[in-house]
Amino acid sequence: MRQLFWMSALSLALTCSAFWNAPSALAQATATKGAPAKAVPPKGAPVVVVVEEEDEYVAAEFLLPPGTTFLFAFPDVPGLVESVKSSTFGKLLADPDFQPFINDLKAKISEGGDKIKEELGLTIEDLLSVPQGQVAFAIIPTDGGEIAGVLYVDYGDSEETITKLLDKAATALKENGSEITTEKVGEVEVTLITLPEEKTADSPVKQLAYFMDEGSFVFGTSKGAIEAVLARWDGDSEDVFAKDESLTAIFEKVGRKDDTLEPDFKWFINPVGLTEQIANAVQEQQPQAQSVIGMLPVLGLDKLRGVGGSVIIDEDDFDSVVKTYVLVDQPTSGVINFFKFPAIALAPPKWVGANAAMYTVINWDFQAAYTAAETLYDSFVGPGTTARQLDALAQQEPNIHIKKDVIDLLGGKIHFTSTGTGVSETNPVGDLTVAIEVKDTAAASKLVGKILDLGLLPSETRDFEGQKIYEFDSPQEGISPALAVVANSIVITADVGAIEGIVRGTRTPLSTSPTYAKLAKFFPPKVSSITFQKGDAQIKTMYEQLRAGEGLAAEAEGIDFTKLPPFEKLAKYLRSSAGYSTNDDTGSLTVQFTLKEADPK
Repeated sequence: MRQLFWMSALSLALTCSAFWNAPSALAQATATKGAPAKAVPPKGAPVVVVVEEEDEYVAAEFLLPPGTTFLFAFPDVPGLVESVKSSTFGKLLADPDFQPFINDLKAKISEGGDKIKEELGLTIEDLLSVPQGQVAFAIIPTDGGEIAGVLYVDYGDSEETITKLLDKAATALKENGSEITTEKVGEVEVTLITLPEEKTADSPVKQLAYFMDEGSFVFGTSKGAIEAVLARWDGDSEDVFAKDESLTAIFEKVGRKDDTLEPDFKWFINPVGLTEQIANAVQEQQPQAQSVIGMLPVLGLDKLRGVGGSVIIDEDDFDSVVKTYVLVDQPTSGVINFFKFPAIALAPPKWVGANAAMYTVINWDFQAAYTAAETLYDSFVGPGTTARQLDALAQQEPNIHIKKDVIDLLGGKIHFTSTGTGVSETNPVGDLTVAIEVKDTAAASKLVGKILDLGLLPSETRDFEGQKIYEFDSPQEGISPALAVVANSIVITADVGAIEGIVRGTRTPLSTSPTYAKLAKFFPPKVSSITFQKGDAQIKTMYEQLRAGEGLAAEAEGIDFTKLPPFEKLAKYLRSSAGYSTNDDTGSLTVQFTLKEADPK
């Protein structure tokens, strides 16, 4: 099925090239900043491409049945392209200094385009012009009970291109033994593709179907999937996925501030529902899959109602915002209780320097994690078993009680930081440092001593300005792992110099950095985690290696990386980013963002 292969391969190439090679057809389509959130066209109204006014459209979730377990959607592809062009990344791609290198990339893509044109009779520009509105994919239930996939594409005035692609696919499918027929579903003609029986014996997908109507193309993995969409095609149905309480709750958390506009990208998954759908779909071939469903309540995973998110480009001060929300029924139980991150006031400790290229802190409730693990284990082996086994284990060398000597010692905060020093292809971690805060440094020192006395990790101990440092052998050149109990934490690092810097205490704190302070003002007062990363973190070294034709550049045939401009030309487009996680009564929200303004000098 060569034609189908090329259609699939091409979609990947288009993803990489669309933002700098978008044809005029996209620019002429709707370029509004996000599609209207719940616009519904009049019955039977055709899709009309309008430049001056916002197009009305039916959001994908209004075309899908209740019980949909997976959805990702680009509400307005042409608008997304225009947004990216106006973003910092888009400005970089348009910079004359980068054109020699970008032209090489385009030429490389064109090589594949020539072969695609030979196979399909269409150019890359033809294919890029197809999405002229919403593009969405979903996994849905059908009346027949099977799991089905649905692809939706607003193609506007690109019907000729779509038809050519379908003709090519039909030829390949017939050669493969498939039977193609058509029938009416209501007023719409649906094409049905019955796959060869001998090739679908072990597959839940026996049939494919699609239709074209009102400037939209809808493809499904069964006739039932298409019927489910057509039953809601006029936009008037009340029996739609859009009314799902989990979906609504999540999309309210991750949407734009102006809720009349859609994000540039949105997604949703119901992990429990999807697991059940898949298990039911494969039960004939894999009967044991049903046991997975039975384990969900035992593990407490039945409380997980959904996970969803969005990508928003260009909103207020932000160049981009990525949001994710995890929706959980209360009270939680099982493994979900293992991951409790209470929201408190968080900030980098003074020992994290302003030269940090990356910094992350999370506040983990270790007591809750232990209780969750103990409760779950005891539910299988009997109440009190965990405690008895840990008491018995503590009587053996090195006489460490996991609960009393380890869990009860941990304070909750875990810090991760790196200056990016030493990062290379052979040393991806550089001077990465992890610090686990403890309640009692004397007890922590005793615990570390007991563990190292076992000899499982050969180490050398030395004194540095009154601080005991444990250094470990490393087979990797450039990495000098070490450990110390310092700054009220057990500190583990890939570069002993990081611990020495903490002991000296001479750093300018990250919290005083103008760049960090500018981003931190967008953090809520109480959070369960925060992250920070400089725009040029760990990039310069790898960028210069590419410019020198080393590493990955040496393996990229047909692309001359020496045409990349000096790093200073790239640096002006780089923005530091930050993020945070916070909790409410129904779940956890994570937000990552970059600003439009350049970092302070």
